[in-house]
Amino acid sequence: MIVFEDIQTLGRKVGLDDVGCAEADYVEDDARFMEEWIQATGDRQQETGNRRQATGDKIEEGKLHYLAKNGDKRYDPRVLVPGTQTVLVGVLTFEHSGHDYHRTLKSKLYELEAALKNEYGENIVNPDYQHIFCDSAPVLERRWAQKAGLGFIGKNHAFIHPTLGSLVHLGELFLSEKCIPNEIGVSESPERPCEGCTKCIEACPNHVLGVEPWDVTRCIAYETNHCLICQNCCPFNKVESGEFRV
Repeated sequence: MIVFEDIQTLGRKVGLDDVGCAEADYVEDDARFMEEWIQATGDRQQETGNRRQATGDKIEEGKLHYLAKNGDKRYDPRVLVPGTQTVLVGVLTFEHSGHDYHRTLKSKLYELEAALKNEYGENIVNPDYQHIFCDSAPVLERRWAQKAGLGFIGKNHAFIHPTLGSLVHLGELFLSEKCIPNEIGVSESPERPCEGCTKCIEACPNHVLGVEPWDVTRCIAYETNHCLICQNCCPFNKVESGEFRV
């Protein structure tokens, strides 16, 4: 059993802005939502493809086609990495992520893994499988960050840390030991922390937010990967001076 306070202490030592843990299990609600969304998206793409074929236009495969693959691994970390009992989530702000946040965050998680091995032994991870991830595997990162008690998913569909805001990167370390205390974390509705606030919905240039089901392909970030309009206006991204973080 790994003591959570040790993870917190060691996480700060390696330079993570925050760290949390959640029990590894099958995320049934997310699996159901994702499969329904994938089906609906496929139907829309098929309709678009039929129209393009009729007009002779080029048919391109959607950028999110990969979501239809590896569902068993995506919805259960124990399938992705056998023996996983705990999903450890590390948080790093944009400010501390450097030029390549993948490399920076993974480096800190490897440091944390080494420190935990020194404290608890080599068997805390499965050495036969890749067990550190950052935007590089079928992992529902925002959901695990929420389950780890680190924050919530806002109306802008971004993960929001209550003190660091939404301009953060997430990375995961899958552990083969349970964590004590082993709390699931935030269990309230993702809408509740944003209740009464519609700033991101009003700021969305394509009027995508606040509409269900959410059509991510209409979001500017779907094409550019750099649209922060709905995050720049978020009150959780304000610092003490009242200015926004970016």
